[in-house]
Amino acid sequence: MQRSDQNIPLKPPLPTDIDERRSQHTALKRRMIEGNWMEDLEREMLRHFSSSRYSAIGVPDLSSNILEQITRQLSTLYNNGVTITHRDEADISALVGTDGFVTRSGWSILMQRAQQMTLALRDCFVKVDVTPHVEGGDKSHQGIQYRIVTPD
Repeated sequence: MQRSDQNIPLKPPLPTDIDERRSQHTALKRRMIEGNWMEDLEREMLRHFSSSRYSAIGVPDLSSNILEQITRQLSTLYNNGVTITHRDEADISALVGTDGFVTRSGWSILMQRAQQMTLALRDCFVKVDVTPHVEGGDKSHQGIQYRIVTPD
């Protein structure tokens, strides 16, 4: 699949078939964690059951998701507030103070999700974007933004 405005693929090609299968399996686990796995379940049910048996079973129930539940319960590193210290508190108060960039960015909450993704997918990282203040510019646009990046 390619973007319509440019000739750049949305996802770079992986070097081997093994890497491609690993990426697809990781994408399935990510969909399960995010709750978007109905199509995967229906496809798997149709693979195992005849169409008449599948119709008799009815709509699958997605209310119980063991992968999501267990990884959420195990993700406890960031449940309590994180304390970041430095020998000179004035140096880091703009970052980690009550109105600091890290505090306002929601880093601690995002890291709970990142830990859950790491446990479920076995790999994950957090991309950090820093938007500096431009002299004369709007201060509301400066800060730190985080984004979870999964291996798929």
